[in-house]
Amino acid sequence: MRSHLTCNLHTYPIMSTLLLIDLAIVALINLVLWLYILLKPVTVRYVESLHLGGLALALPGVIFMTPRVAGNEQVLRHELAHIQQLKRYTPIGVALMLGWHYGSGYISHFLKHRSLPAFASLWETNPLEIEANAKMGLDTPLPNIKGWPRR
Repeated sequence: MRSHLTCNLHTYPIMSTLLLIDLAIVALINLVLWLYILLKPVTVRYVESLHLGGLALALPGVIFMTPRVAGNEQVLRHELAHIQQLKRYTPIGVALMLGWHYGSGYISHFLKHRSLPAFASLWETNPLEIEANAKMGLDTPLPNIKGWPRR
């Protein structure tokens, strides 16, 4: 009797083809998002609140700011740094960096301490956040940004 885990060798070409199609779709989506980020000027949008109490959020081409930080140039510089990271590393590259940082951080902490770390402790060591925090204190001229300063 054959195990239900045994695969028929004839299914491998189909699985390989499906995997290649999946990878091509992901690469295409990444390319489209990357071109969007590279070509679209950054816009600041003001919202009443963000998920989990966030004060600001950078997404491809858009920075969302809540009333608590509206007009705060340091926060704008921090979020602009994230937009630059998306341009430099591509959206998939940023996702892979974050996945590696948080995944390896959770695993290594669990193996050492047999408990999961607080998310905030991993956030503080996130290289993308460290870079964005360093940009907050810069005094270089800001680019022309639609919606900034708030009128």
